[in-house]
Amino acid sequence: MNLACKPLPPLVALVLGLALHAGTAESGQDTEVPVIRIEVDNGLLSAEIRDAPLPQVLAEVGALAGIRILRIGEADSFPRIDVRFDGLPVQTAIERLAANTNSIFFYSHRDGSPRVLSQLWLLGPGTVEADTGNHDDVVDSLRHDAPIIRNQAVLHLVQQQGEQAVLDKLVDLLRSDPDPQLRSRVAASLGSLGDRRAVPALESALRDENASVRAQSMSALGVIGGDRATMALGDVLTDHRIEAAERVLAARALRRQDTELAHGYLQAGGSDADEQVRAASVGTGSATE
Repeated sequence: MNLACKPLPPLVALVLGLALHAGTAESGQDTEVPVIRIEVDNGLLSAEIRDAPLPQVLAEVGALAGIRILRIGEADSFPRIDVRFDGLPVQTAIERLAANTNSIFFYSHRDGSPRVLSQLWLLGPGTVEADTGNHDDVVDSLRHDAPIIRNQAVLHLVQQQGEQAVLDKLVDLLRSDPDPQLRSRVAASLGSLGDRRAVPALESALRDENASVRAQSMSALGVIGGDRATMALGDVLTDHRIEAAERVLAARALRRQDTELAHGYLQAGGSDADEQVRAASVGTGSATE
């Protein structure tokens, strides 16, 4: 899993126009009605956008393309855009749209395949400083009363990926922090980092009292992969004591794994008594979270 913390350079693309501007018109000028028309066909994006908020545009593109878009920060801190694409690769379009924003790109890269954009975090102006700051200050911020401060602290830790101490801190937060919102964010962060050392903690989090934490942990296990992660998801999928909605999430996460072990669990899910679980297992349900 690769993480880019700086905007990518402009890409050569079939772009007719892209303009970032304020959300209100100057005095005496008419304001445009926002327009968002987006189509994704075989990995290519065609879009016509007028005076629309950037997070909304990216969220709609991500929903169609199966790429997770997470906004952190106030909605009105992001620009509104005018843009038109015609047959542009989806990943290129998203990178282009977010290139001038404070954002973090997450990519998956497996078995010699080209890297694929899997998540984008839109941070908003000033949400995260370029300097990750003092580690002790970051840890203190994880206990701050304001959710935005705690979210910033988690992002600081994610930016320090590769350090064992960082992974240990995130795992400790997932296991013990009293705030379910923060535990949920940490689970998503661990999935984005893609480190298999986090799998035992994510496996334990499948029994968390909070449904969002369980859902994010299943998604993270699907991204990270490996036999242990696959078996943990398979146990959820095939346990009929667990609610069908969560077994659906487990099936969707397993569909990220192109392995014989995952296929075996999905085959079992295809015979489930619940129609939605069967659909998710055989691939006729949505694969996105």
